[in-house]
Amino acid sequence: MTYLELTQVLRNRDERKPSGVATTLRRVGDAIAIRYHDTDVVTVSADDTYTLDSGGWRTVTTKARINEYSPARLYQQKGVWYLSTPTGRIPFADGMAVDSDGIPPEAMAKCQVDTVDWRPDAMIPEDYYAG
Repeated sequence: MTYLELTQVLRNRDERKPSGVATTLRRVGDAIAIRYHDTDVVTVSADDTYTLDSGGWRTVTTKARINEYSPARLYQQKGVWYLSTPTGRIPFADGMAVDSDGIPPEAMAKCQVDTVDWRPDAMIPEDYYAG
């Protein structure tokens, strides 16, 4: 969801509970955070930069909240979380930032967008949906 979409969901409130167990949207300064339990798993800035954080909880639901509320596409393989990028996959790290296309700035620098199918869904391995 974009910053504008999240602002519309919050309306004039500082906090709102969307669908999803233990998930809350809340204002954090000029940004909007999606909190799952006690961790802001996605923080969206007004420029639609998304900061991702598992809080050390590498669970299926934490990954699902990040994938649902950000343009990033995380998947797990052999217990390791990865982010799909135009140049392949990169290991996920708490605190990493992605743009509105779900691409970290360092991956974008390596990519020739006009010759690569960089859409996040095009890079998710087939076994991602298996669990």
